[in-house]
Amino acid sequence: MTAAIWALVYEISNDDRQSYLNWFHQIHIPEKLARPGYCWAAHFEGSATTPNMHSYIALFGGLSTRIFLDPSPAQLKTKQDGLTREMIARRCNSFATILAHEWSDRSTPNTGNDEAMAAEAISSGRLDFLMIDAADQSEAIGAWIVQNLLPKLQSDNPDAAQNAAITHKFISVTGAPAHILFHETNRIKFEDDVINFDLGAQILTDGIEKAPVHHRYGKRIWPV
Repeated sequence: MTAAIWALVYEISNDDRQSYLNWFHQIHIPEKLARPGYCWAAHFEGSATTPNMHSYIALFGGLSTRIFLDPSPAQLKTKQDGLTREMIARRCNSFATILAHEWSDRSTPNTGNDEAMAAEAISSGRLDFLMIDAADQSEAIGAWIVQNLLPKLQSDNPDAAQNAAITHKFISVTGAPAHILFHETNRIKFEDDVINFDLGAQILTDGIEKAPVHHRYGKRIWPV
């Protein structure tokens, strides 16, 4: 069971890509997973909007948010060795957040609120990562995600017959954006767009005044 996730989103240049990935997969992930309370890791690669860059989503699953806050990321930074500092410095446009699990649902919708699904390790072939900044509308955004966005993801998902998609809702404990969704699928063709509608426009259409939405996606490159 995954009660918490430490998520990182960043870009790496083409020139640094191979050396960075070798370090991240062979050294950094094993070091992280050797720590008590760390349960799993996953790494996804996508196309960045910046020329000659690759976009990445790195996830570390844990027993609770306490695992990632004792020590905290800021405290870990003071103990990094030279190689770790060098490799992390290669990240561009980076964002990190520590998340607590709220709920998960498969592509076949639950018929009511009397069922609960635990979050397991995120291991599908493709991941869509949605970040929604709720500002002062957290209740409205939370309700919109459950009542409007989740059914849309489920009804528009061609993998539904195989029950292959899972949506996980997390809440940030380290600041905005507060609302985070991970949508897992096993798409054969990576270029297919899972989120094939304008999220920002959809939120406005459904009556929420303003809620910036950021969408990243990638195919799993670790574990292979």
